[in-house]
Amino acid sequence: MKDAKDTVESCQRAELRVCKEMAIFVETYSSPAGESRSPNIVISKTVDVSANGLQIVMDKPAAPGSILQVCVEFLGEPTHYHLTGEVKWVAKIGRENDFLVGFLLLESDQTDIEAWKHRVALMIEDTTNTVY
Repeated sequence: MKDAKDTVESCQRAELRVCKEMAIFVETYSSPAGESRSPNIVISKTVDVSANGLQIVMDKPAAPGSILQVCVEFLGEPTHYHLTGEVKWVAKIGRENDFLVGFLLLESDQTDIEAWKHRVALMIEDTTNTVY
């Protein structure tokens, strides 16, 4: 597991990021067909977002390389985006149960990736958002 300071400082994305806090639901376990176990959903929040990535805070680490389903909700809006992402890195931060997790969003059928990319482009153009 990486140190949060090293991860953030060495994170070199080729695209712009929007610093925006949004609710995110991460499905950390889904049942195989025919199994009665319920999926495990972790409620988290974003730190920043880009067209192809998310940086979020979770209370449990996710294994790098994991492919997980996520749902991003804009606070106060009915709009939400169902996406698929690969956990690229995890870093311990702050309190005992806080982890910074970096996701690479994947092109996938039956997700909202195209609508997500359009929404991020609009957020980048919005001068009220912090973009870096």
